[in-house]
Amino acid sequence: MIKIDSVVLDAETGKIVVNFTYDLLDGTVEKSSIAVGPLTTRDAVERMVKAAVFKRRVEVNFQDVKQLENSEIESVASL
Repeated sequence: MIKIDSVVLDAETGKIVVNFTYDLLDGTVEKSSIAVGPLTTRDAVERMVKAAVFKRRVEVNFQDVKQLENSEIESVASL
C-alpha cells in the first residue's frame, strides 16, 4: 500500500514535494519522496508508484491509487 505522508511546496524550486510511505511484499515499510513540477495529480501518482516499484517490489492497492488520482495535489501549491 502507498500512503502519502505529506505534500509540500518547495518555495525555492516551485516544485511540489510528495513524501510517501509504501509497504514491501516482505512486510517492511519504506519512506521515499518525489519532487514534481507543474503536473496533473495523475502524473504525480504515476511517478510515485513507479518510484516505489522501481526500488523494490511492492503491493499496490489500486483503490488507494484511484483515491489519490481524485485528490487535488495541485491545490496545495496554491496555499
